[in-house]
Amino acid sequence: RVGILTTAPTTTFEVQGTASASYLLTGNTLQVGGFASAAYSRFGTSTLTSNPAGNWITGNNDLLISGDLYGVGSIAFAGPASISNTLFVGTGGKTGNVGIGTTGPGSQLDIYRNAANNNANLRLSNADTNGYGSALEWWHGYGGGTVSADIYGNAQGTDGGELYIRTRNQATDALVTRMYINNAGNVGIGTTGPSYKLHVADSSAGGVAGYFIETGTNTWNYGTLSYATGAGTNNIAVYGEASGASSNNWGGYFVGKGYFSGNVGIGTTGPAFEAINKGLEIQDATRAGLR
Repeated sequence: RVGILTTAPTTTFEVQGTASASYLLTGNTLQVGGFASAAYSRFGTSTLTSNPAGNWITGNNDLLISGDLYGVGSIAFAGPASISNTLFVGTGGKTGNVGIGTTGPGSQLDIYRNAANNNANLRLSNADTNGYGSALEWWHGYGGGTVSADIYGNAQGTDGGELYIRTRNQATDALVTRMYINNAGNVGIGTTGPSYKLHVADSSAGGVAGYFIETGTNTWNYGTLSYATGAGTNNIAVYGEASGASSNNWGGYFVGKGYFSGNVGIGTTGPAFEAINKGLEIQDATRAGLR
């Protein structure tokens, strides 16, 4: 054994102190920071004790770094990369952008997939089975930093899923669900228990649950357009019911002309007359008339 600045070398060639080389060639592994050998090259003295890195770092072509790695230039990974702690990408005078599938990322995170008939996916996974899912969050810097909005996905049942879209309420400083989609595909706005494909609820004083404006310049412009074309006995395109505590409950309120191409009934669901051609049928248990 040969030792430089040591009289007790533990390897075939050992240097104690600083050494420099313009070119270093080794036929096996490279061990920096320790003297015990391993089947792979390493900087430091850590050893692999668990997966997933243990699946990849096995031979003399592999490198294990025990401490920190700092790159001034570009760092490229052609295969799997395992990071068990924090990954920090700083500008350092550069763009600081991270590219996955691209060497020219145009933003802080740029995911690109150059494959026909395939999507470029961003996956958020959570192995929890106690009702917690994964979220994509938007933060702002006020008050030391907090979540201003998020999209939160969660499991519903054994195989179903649900999605929450939330924004922070400025008055209460709390995240509030603005839109919810359950595993049946029902969409709720103002409710997390939608009973229909689109369920809009509002409980504010003087509130309006839905507001539609059409400002087109065509001959016919429709604020809302509804069709009921099922194979059932009764198809209702528009149904209105008002049953609040107020003494004035209006099932429908129209400002402007009303057009009905079929029979019109007031107080009856089986009118025999058409409003345009024959007249208007009004039925009531105590009285009927026009005022």
